[in-house]
Amino acid sequence: MRPVCLVVSLWLKGDDVAGFEAFERAAAGIMAKHGGRIENVVRRSEPGEGPFEVHVVTFPSEAALSPRRTVNCVDVTRRAPA
Repeated sequence: MRPVCLVVSLWLKGDDVAGFEAFERAAAGIMAKHGGRIENVVRRSEPGEGPFEVHVVTFPSEAALSPRRTVNCVDVTRRAPA
């Protein structure tokens, strides 16, 4: 099994940083159940265009990242702050 590494760009809708951080914690918990980890986070320091944060995310294998296992992440995304 080869580990999988993803670079994920995340945009903040509105100014709800606390809501975004709550979503982020929930998503990290779901990923952890499948061996996933947020390895690194880079947050934009000033307002502007582009993502609010960029995450480096790892999973132990492609199987751990399969669509069947990430369905719960989609459910969390639907509850993300607007």
